[in-house]
Amino acid sequence: MVLLYSACSDTTPSRYNDYCVLPRTYGPYTGCCKGQVYDRRKYSGCCDGKAYNSSSYLCCSGKYLVYKQYGRYSACCGSQVYKYNSQGCCNGQVYDRSYYVCCRGQLKRRSYGSRTGCCGYDTYNYNNQVNAICVTALLILRLYEVTMA
Repeated sequence: MVLLYSACSDTTPSRYNDYCVLPRTYGPYTGCCKGQVYDRRKYSGCCDGKAYNSSSYLCCSGKYLVYKQYGRYSACCGSQVYKYNSQGCCNGQVYDRSYYVCCRGQLKRRSYGSRTGCCGYDTYNYNNQVNAICVTALLILRLYEVTMA
């Protein structure tokens, strides 16, 4: 006896006469999206219950379908899409990497151009000596915080 269901399990996608049959899979071209069967020849992903084509859309934060307006250079920043080869995402905010850096989730202006680096929440003019000093200072600060706690 075969049991027919009007919904499917996302862990065991299947299809038979437009109904999901658990636990077996019937055919390589079907998928499940929050209990609904979809044709994987048309759609390649599932985002919060909606089947979508991943070559044209992104699923951001598991619930927002956004168009890939920058093609293969598109990425998610919260519910927004951005061009990851020239922009960045800092704590859910899209920014231009030519003018800003993200230091511990805070946007800071690139005061030293392309040689701007982060040391904690602050920026500095990047070179190996300063970088070593920054790392040492942060380690000392962390050690101090642990011993004082």
